[in-house]
Amino acid sequence: SSLPPAARPAPSATVEPGPAPAAPDPALAERLAEAERALAEGRVAEPAGDNAIEHYRAALSLDPANEAARAGLERATGLLLEQADAALLAGNLAAAATALDAARAASPQHRAIADVSAKLAAQRSRLVA
Repeated sequence: SSLPPAARPAPSATVEPGPAPAAPDPALAERLAEAERALAEGRVAEPAGDNAIEHYRAALSLDPANEAARAGLERATGLLLEQADAALLAGNLAAAATALDAARAASPQHRAIADVSAKLAAQRSRLVA
């Protein structure tokens, strides 16, 4: 018995494979791993050449849109700002300024830089007054 054309199964279509997913860049993965390791070990902005900020920036130079690197740089900047705040509370303005400068260099647009900078300026002005 012959089926009407609408009831016949469609001939099997050949499906062309799509492009293979991009293999992760080993250099990028290594930079991210180094950055995370440095952050976990407290090497946020020092020593030069082997700190979280430099590794995250290197990852971003390989992939400027990499969310993990952007988020990591944001976390590292936040840690520096926390260090600056702690130094301000302890009355160590030099340490606060150093941490703030490192944070500003790492992520100039970070939302908390202006706040910490204002706190530092206020403490400095109290010393002068």
